[in-house]
Amino acid sequence: MATINGDNGDNFLTGTEDEDTINGLGGNDTIDSVDRPANIFAGSIDPVRDIVRAGSGDDNVTGGKLDRLVGGQGNDFLSVNFNFNGPVVGSATPITLTLDENGTGRASDGTVIYGFESVNFNLSDTGDNVVDTGNVRAQLTGGNGNDTLTTGSADDVVYGGGGNNVISTGGGNDTIGGGSGIDTVFGGDGDDTFGVNVSTDGSDQVNLGDGNDTVRFDRADGGAGNVRLTFTSAEVGNGNTNDAGSLTNQDGGLAVRVQAEDADGNLTGPISRYDDEGITFVAGTQGITFDVRDLVSGTQRGNTFEGVVLGTNGDDALTFFPPFRAGQDFYYNAGQGDDTITAGTGNDFLVGGAGNDTMIGGLGNDSYVVDSLGDTVVEGADAGTDTVLSSISYTLSDTVENLTLTGTGAIDGTGNALDNSITGNIADNRLDGGAGNDRLTGGGGSDVLQGGIGDDVMQGGAGDDVYAVDGAGDQVIELAGEGNDTVRSSVSYTLSDNVENLVLREDGDLNGAGNDLDNRITGNDGDNRLSGGAGDDSLVGRDGDDTLLGGTGADAMIGGTGSDTYVIDNAGDRVIEQPGEGFDTIRSTVNHTMEANTEKLVLSGTDDLTANGNEIRNQIYGNDGDNTIYGDDGRDLLFGRDGADTFVFKAVTDSDVAVSGRDIIKDFDFAEGDRIDLSGIDANLGQAGDQGFQFIGTDGFSGQAGELRTKFGGGNTLLQGDTNGDGAADFAVLLQGQQTLDNGSFVV
Repeated sequence: MATINGDNGDNFLTGTEDEDTINGLGGNDTIDSVDRPANIFAGSIDPVRDIVRAGSGDDNVTGGKLDRLVGGQGNDFLSVNFNFNGPVVGSATPITLTLDENGTGRASDGTVIYGFESVNFNLSDTGDNVVDTGNVRAQLTGGNGNDTLTTGSADDVVYGGGGNNVISTGGGNDTIGGGSGIDTVFGGDGDDTFGVNVSTDGSDQVNLGDGNDTVRFDRADGGAGNVRLTFTSAEVGNGNTNDAGSLTNQDGGLAVRVQAEDADGNLTGPISRYDDEGITFVAGTQGITFDVRDLVSGTQRGNTFEGVVLGTNGDDALTFFPPFRAGQDFYYNAGQGDDTITAGTGNDFLVGGAGNDTMIGGLGNDSYVVDSLGDTVVEGADAGTDTVLSSISYTLSDTVENLTLTGTGAIDGTGNALDNSITGNIADNRLDGGAGNDRLTGGGGSDVLQGGIGDDVMQGGAGDDVYAVDGAGDQVIELAGEGNDTVRSSVSYTLSDNVENLVLREDGDLNGAGNDLDNRITGNDGDNRLSGGAGDDSLVGRDGDDTLLGGTGADAMIGGTGSDTYVIDNAGDRVIEQPGEGFDTIRSTVNHTMEANTEKLVLSGTDDLTANGNEIRNQIYGNDGDNTIYGDDGRDLLFGRDGADTFVFKAVTDSDVAVSGRDIIKDFDFAEGDRIDLSGIDANLGQAGDQGFQFIGTDGFSGQAGELRTKFGGGNTLLQGDTNGDGAADFAVLLQGQQTLDNGSFVV
């Protein structure tokens, strides 16, 4: 037995293999009482009980198993390797030890500890160690068993080692590592740091408690790779470390799920769970990045990040952590409270969470999540291409380029003077690009897309969308089967594929053209030219002198007020006019009967066509073919033009004796083959059956029913017929010019 005494100086005191008593006395001493053989690799030795009294001063003591270790006055540090049993490390029995508030306790192997402010314990590799260091400052290294390690309010360092450990660090800014087993960790108060090796660690449950905590990820091989973090964004920083357990994929456990990804992005290895309150996930090994996913939907949040920062339910101030990571890409979610996020110079993703939040992006292509009218996005000019993701109606601030509407609400999105990209959600949105050459994408729902000033590209997606076009450079994109869509244009416009309707706006004389679908095209108050294209179209002219061309298909055309022109090319085409809506003209390449309230019909082309008038005064023009022209009621002007034309009268009322109701054939030419067809009129009303007329030349009527005569005057020829035998004309037709007629001029 040896007694080793120091003095009042700073001594270095080392014990022997025997039972020693070491007194440090005064000074800041370094004392080592561990029992060691002369040759650590030969022979064996049983630990013996040494007594160490550190004395006054700030002493550093390395003790051995079974020793009685007394700190004394000052700030003393004790280091004990409970895993050392003679020359063989790892053969010691497991330790149970509890230190009280004075740093005093007795270990299960007989080691006595009294009055130390800081301790460093290396625990046994065999069995399950149970150690509680109280409020002394502790550094604990667990063994290969299932250890229970507890520290208090100091800044502690705890590593679990192998086994399935339970680690509770209490208050203080602690540094923790779970090790390779399935560990349960409680960080307590303070700003804690938890280290993870994604190559070797097991499935841990880690709740680091209050404070601004950090989880650092490394790989044993130092290589790169993704770590997937999955959580419900809306529940971050809500004061509850667990997920709600009430939505898809939620089970009530710790809120953040962590698992490695392989090279193809597939999940691999153990799953760990972490709290989501005031915690930062960072990469320790170069190349490790975080893939952040929504727990309910599985949606990826941005790309991948070098850091993930989650706030609390208080008013947080989150910034890039630490400063040397400013250029890396970080994900921030501040949680509840009125928070301020200041990102670095990377491509960052900022989520303010509940409350009125201020988000400052800095350089890089940043993304902001907005969910409150009180949220503020701050971006400098030329500070990257930035995106706001908003679940409320939102107008981009001056220096932010892109806007994406989220959620399921029917909300609006408005751009600024930049070239914006604005994307709607699944509901009915109103998207307004403002100035700039913008791209608007509607998504689901029946959306209203207004490009604004500039050459804009608008794509409505599913739903019955409405596009506002105000420039020749605007483009509308629709895919097949994506609803019944409408373009409202203040410039002349041709519908792009898969868009059904066109409405011309404002007062200019604009043109509107359709596509291959069944279009509805509506003009404005100007003089419009509306063309349906292919399909069975509906054209509506409204005010102005409009020209309506149905195109191929059976089209319906409504001119509205003004003197309108209709182009007919299909027997199924229809013209709709109301009384008093101007002097309207139909131009037709097919047989056609004039609809009510239309005044003029012009046949086109060279085909032999039939043109029929209506009950009001008409002007009817043939084409270059052999036409059949019927004026019907009213004082009609009939033009056969080229070809051998037949002018048809079916009733005496078709052409009155009075000038006001008398038809005029403007260009009758018997030599060219023109004829007058009176076969539809019964020439003798007093005789049963349908009688034909008898032409009597220029002679006067004899009082015999069925006589037909001509009369010259004013350089024209008046054709008269007597159907009742009273010697007076019952109908009359004026042929312009002096015509020489005979029986062959008529079909009777």
